[in-house]
Parts: sequence; C-alpha cells; structure tokens
Amino acid sequence: MSTAVGLSDKHDIQRFLVDHFVEWSINTDGEVDVLVQWQGHEDDEGERTWEPLEQLVEDVPVLIKKYVDQDNHHQLVAAHKQCVREAERKRRRT
Repeated sequence: MSTAVGLSDKHDIQRFLVDHFVEWSINTDGEVDVLVQWQGHEDDEGERTWEPLEQLVEDVPVLIKKYVDQDNHHQLVAAHKQCVREAERKRRRT
C-alpha cells in the first residue's frame, strides 16, 4: 500500500510515496520517530528516513494508524493518540 505524503519544511515541497513503515523508536527528545521506506527505493536502505510520528499523523493518518494498530506497542499507541489530539487542535485553530 502506497500513499503520497508531503513532508515537513525540512524536505522542501518534494513529494514522496510511502511504501511501508519499517520500525519505530523513541528519540533523544522522548518523541517517537518512524523509519519510512519510500516507494521506488525498496532495495535501497539508504533511502529510508526517520520521520516524526507527529508529521506522519498529519500527512498519512490512515496509513500510520494501520501501522500503530498492527504493532500495538503501548508506547507507540499512546504517542499516536497524543499526536492525533495535537493534530485535531491544530486543525481547529486554522
């Protein structure tokens, strides 16, 4: 399953397609990052990037929700819920 994602400003306005999520981890700031494998680069591990869960919740909410549900680790589930709440607050302000 591939989904187009417009990434944060650090990636300019380029558009990428998510092939799948590889793994997740908690970074040094205590936030969750997810390792993304990009479509068209499945054989190139160098084309995997760590993306903030918060950004993925905004850009590919259905795809990241499926990954969180499948992984079902309590820390990932809790972080996802928090990111969803934050994204909803942002949408209400705009």
